[in-house]
Amino acid sequence: LLAPAAADLFERLGAAACVVGVTNGVDNFPAAAKVGTHLNPGIEKTASLRPGLIVAASRLNPELAGRMGAELFVYEPQSLEEIISLVRLLSGKIGRPEQGNALAGELRAVLDGLTPPARRPTVLYETRSAPLSLAGADSVTRDLLERAGVRYAHPGNSGLTAVEYLLHNQPDFYLYQEGPMNRNPLPPKDRPGWGNFRACAWKVDEFAFARPNTGLFETAL
Repeated sequence: LLAPAAADLFERLGAAACVVGVTNGVDNFPAAAKVGTHLNPGIEKTASLRPGLIVAASRLNPELAGRMGAELFVYEPQSLEEIISLVRLLSGKIGRPEQGNALAGELRAVLDGLTPPARRPTVLYETRSAPLSLAGADSVTRDLLERAGVRYAHPGNSGLTAVEYLLHNQPDFYLYQEGPMNRNPLPPKDRPGWGNFRACAWKVDEFAFARPNTGLFETAL
């Protein structure tokens, strides 16, 4: 399991025992070996586990999985809808299609039950404070926020952003995450040069908003 975001899928599908190797930051499977980071897994260590299936982000070279005799399953969803589709596909790969259909139905019910507010506030989402970066229009975080009923105010893709852009395009709410990608961020109004920033700022948990797994559906609610 080289895609940490997919860890909760194996748990919710009742397939934790299938996982023989995980990246260093995944602690859900104590019996599984640690094989390195998701960006730089230990190839020899991974191969020694003789996996039949490797779940990874698309950055992994597909030929590498082939040399291990394993099938590669790419898990890098950019929307909640895509998470539902990947739940169904993955459950079939690991022999749990009934559990996958049940979980997909549960997640679908959450999306169908979301009711947008009468007024959709504008929101921006900070992924890093230094260098300043925002979630882009191509991110699962943007899809989550819009499903929850807000209007995401950044039309571009994920990446570096200038403070001047925020001061010129001030949203109603500014969400800034705290977690591995953004450790100990200062509140926006305490940052040098942000004195004229008027948006309501809200610090949120990176894992609840930016990790593309089934937890995003609860966050949307």
